[in-house]
Amino acid sequence: NYYVKLEIDPTGGTTYEELGTTRLLSVPYALLAQDVVNGGSGGELTTQLDLNTTEGDTSFIVNAIGTEGLTAIRGNASTDGVNYGVTGTANSTPTNSNTMYGVFGTAPGDGTGTQLGVLGSAINDAGTGGRRYGLYGQARSQGRENIGSFGIGLGPGDGEVVPFGDPREAEGNIGGYNVGTIGFAQGNLNGNLGARGRVYGTEGERINIGVQGFAETNALGENVGIESIAFNSQTRNIGFKGMVEGSGSPNFGLIVSVNNGTTNVGAEINSSEIGLIVNASTAADLNGTVNINGDLNVNGVISETSDRNLKENIQPLQNGLSTIMLLNPTIYNFRGNGNYKGLKLSTGLKYGLIAQEVEEVLPSLVKNNLHTYTEVSSSASGPDVTSESEETQTMEYKTMNYTELIPVLIKGMQEQQALIEEQQVLIEGQQQKIQKLLDEVEAMKKKK
Repeated sequence: NYYVKLEIDPTGGTTYEELGTTRLLSVPYALLAQDVVNGGSGGELTTQLDLNTTEGDTSFIVNAIGTEGLTAIRGNASTDGVNYGVTGTANSTPTNSNTMYGVFGTAPGDGTGTQLGVLGSAINDAGTGGRRYGLYGQARSQGRENIGSFGIGLGPGDGEVVPFGDPREAEGNIGGYNVGTIGFAQGNLNGNLGARGRVYGTEGERINIGVQGFAETNALGENVGIESIAFNSQTRNIGFKGMVEGSGSPNFGLIVSVNNGTTNVGAEINSSEIGLIVNASTAADLNGTVNINGDLNVNGVISETSDRNLKENIQPLQNGLSTIMLLNPTIYNFRGNGNYKGLKLSTGLKYGLIAQEVEEVLPSLVKNNLHTYTEVSSSASGPDVTSESEETQTMEYKTMNYTELIPVLIKGMQEQQALIEEQQVLIEGQQQKIQKLLDEVEAMKKKK
């Protein structure tokens, strides 16, 4: 520790007046100046500053204070080799179990403007080739987990809440959400990628995953693993697009597993036109119940499993015609208002049977269904609605298996045909008897 005491006599004599004592401090610019002075014209600047926790050197801090914008620390690298503007390395001893941060940025404060902990920009308007990374993360080691980029969104969140799909959502107005990692891509006439993941591996024995999302909570709200929103394009809007190419093993464009919920839905697609397009030799392999609220147009053949080897307890069907006579064919229209609008029933005149009536005759053809859907409501109206609520509606209704009614109709036609043939034999017998009587009458006339 060194101190300087300053005394002065304004008259030029020896009667000094003490002005105070000041401690000499060592700061980065002083260390740099010392090296420049000591080295003269051939000296080198200090390129490394060692901090030792045992001596109380616990941090290197630059405070930027004022009313104007400025940069506290800036690193520019421009050479013919590999350039790093800023690099950070965090090494640890083998026994250290604490978290290590190579580069760490926080942006706390009460300001009303945007606060960014870490910002990376890659800008070169005149560039014609090569790659530019605003922010790039690598993770390479033999450890259990390697994470190139990791984002966590914590906190209660606060801000303007906009409805799903609102154009302001693309501008970052995500209200009370906490977002770990978010990517926007817009305005480019060629290709826009909000987030992209690639996985390479030709002979790997484990799993390669390009993008994976987990949503785990016991909260009453929604849990979304991955959400994709695409809107306002002048060409095509694609919420999700998956391409899988490979040989020698099965290729799956999409696998969805949903378990342990009150209502489990593998995929829900809301679209005013085409919800899903699949081009494949086998477009879909569905194991389970498929509910379709709307029309089903098929340009092809609908085949059902009917192999004898898959069946047992085979018995002939009885009473087809009498069963048919108990059915009551009707014409009708589906309801589309009130609570029934949640089913999105088709419109127009329909021909069919009533499930409750069929259940009294053929109960195995009728099934009880439970349809759950979400209805969005708002307490306000107009283009500036910012608060919406979602209510879950549940509707019970009956469906009927028209396909398995076909064997009953076939049996009825067979019984009817047998009856027709039996009546035809009787008619032909009566016709023969009548003809015989006519012949006898004609013979008696000739004798007279």
